[in-house]
Amino acid sequence: MSSTEFPVSAISDPLCVRGKFFGAGAEMTLIKGVSFGPFPAGTFPDGGCDQAGKIGECLGANTIRVDEVPTMEFMHTCAGLGLRVFITLPLDHLHEFSTGEGEFEKAGESLATIVSQFRGHPALAGYFVGNEIETTVIRWMGISNLIEELEQLIEIGHEVDPGALFSYANSLATENLLPRNQDFVAFNLYPKSGEELATDLAHLQNLAGDKPLLISRLGVDSSVVGEEVQADLLAGFIECCGAAGVAGTVVFSWSDLRVSRGQTVGTRHFGMCRRDQSQKPVIEKIREIWKGKHRPGDFLRPSRACRMSVIVCTERGSEHLVPCLDSLTSLDYPDYEILLVNEDADLRVEEIAATYPMVQSIAGEGKGVGASRNRGAAAATGEILVYTGDDCVAGKDWLKWIVHLLSEEVGIGGVGGPIVASRPETSRQAIITAAPGAVVQVLLSDTRAEYLPGYNFAIRRTVWEELGGFNLSFVDAGGDVDFCWRAIEKGIALGFHPAAQVRRPQRYSFGSYLKDQVNHGCA
Repeated sequence: MSSTEFPVSAISDPLCVRGKFFGAGAEMTLIKGVSFGPFPAGTFPDGGCDQAGKIGECLGANTIRVDEVPTMEFMHTCAGLGLRVFITLPLDHLHEFSTGEGEFEKAGESLATIVSQFRGHPALAGYFVGNEIETTVIRWMGISNLIEELEQLIEIGHEVDPGALFSYANSLATENLLPRNQDFVAFNLYPKSGEELATDLAHLQNLAGDKPLLISRLGVDSSVVGEEVQADLLAGFIECCGAAGVAGTVVFSWSDLRVSRGQTVGTRHFGMCRRDQSQKPVIEKIREIWKGKHRPGDFLRPSRACRMSVIVCTERGSEHLVPCLDSLTSLDYPDYEILLVNEDADLRVEEIAATYPMVQSIAGEGKGVGASRNRGAAAATGEILVYTGDDCVAGKDWLKWIVHLLSEEVGIGGVGGPIVASRPETSRQAIITAAPGAVVQVLLSDTRAEYLPGYNFAIRRTVWEELGGFNLSFVDAGGDVDFCWRAIEKGIALGFHPAAQVRRPQRYSFGSYLKDQVNHGCA
């Protein structure tokens, strides 16, 4: 489809991946979605276009997930309404790949045809190449074979439309069915309680790694719990997902009137509308929850905005410093300061720092990273000391996620989050990225850490004082490991929140890689 055929759209930028979240243009985007259809033939003569308008107006959603290939008219309507569309590709016959000759080729051709049809459409959010494949099929095919099949389908999709996002809608029963080349990780969940959901989300966030986690179905059956309880549960579940830092949720589903495998669903009532399309109480509840939420961090409401001191230690780091300081001075947090410790009194670093009125520049002593970290802490005025690197770019809500975890669990002495590297684009970059020794957190559980890298590490000032700061003998590397181990020895817990991310460019040269490994080895 050429751009001249596109309709007038309220969507100006395509959906993209930004570390653990989705983005559009310069902004992060929270997915607020609802599952739509499939419906019995003839249910909506206009193909569901009128219902799309109600979804946007009544529910406040910005995304629709369809479980069948939509019409172009439906996509045009969604574009005009500002609704993005995730399309579930009709590939439920995956089990035939291993038994029927040529079946995979047919599936690949079908996928390519559909993807080319919607390539570049402004309403397109992405694709699911499958949905909750049954455990019997997985046992029959073998999980490694099935993963390979899904990865090949995703590869075909990427070749046809390099700008589109692809994933597989998974379930807890088959959590290890994770295609490595999917752009985001998606799970369908039907929790019974908020406690159960919180535990599952922490686990799934770590399975997702540095990719966004989308809850591709979040459902409660009103025929089991009643419509009022359904409304309360789903509202609470969406809040729980928000606090867990998921990239978005797709509520299951818009209507009780649905078709599954050619048969009308008669006993389960997950919809927000009844079979006659009258609305249930859950619609109003969810609309209020989603109101004013534009990015994942908007769910956070810390009990108290304690003062934060962001400390950046740099050693001749002027090359990457501008993006770092741009991100730090744009953080959405009411009370923080930025301290830049210039380890080698680099004149260029001083010149850059002077262009940021918010940045306080501190001269280092040339005694290494441990001394620089302590020097920054000594000059800080915040209750929380937050360390990052001169080449790191922080998310807009970075400090909010840190404070959220520290305020939720007062027994935690330090907090960290993921360090998301840039994605490799060449085989050489892929080799370096896959090599061991990358800077990454070491977790004891889904929420507790043994080691948090100094590129993304927040410490209560009282903990820094109790431990006597960082060990000065660690000049190039290792000081953060030593600090974490000493904290744990004293019974101080270290927390991890997957949404408290910073992005750091990958060093794509063998020389830089080997230098880092030598420094770490010496430390």
